[in-house]
Amino acid sequence: MVDDLHKNNVHLMISVWPYFRPGSPVYDDMQRRGFFVDKTIAPSFHPVGQALYDAFNPMHENITGS
Repeated sequence: MVDDLHKNNVHLMISVWPYFRPGSPVYDDMQRRGFFVDKTIAPSFHPVGQALYDAFNPMHENITGS
């Protein structure tokens, strides 16, 4: 599929946002481990409590715990 796009001079870009919403098992686990940099405190584009994950911390090599 990507090759077909390139042949038509269309390029693909993937955007990954390091935000997690409260209430999921992944959020709870990451919260417990202290993996978040900051959380939203006022409603805006992101809901209150949504947390920003610190992807550069070497302690986060295995965030799933498996």
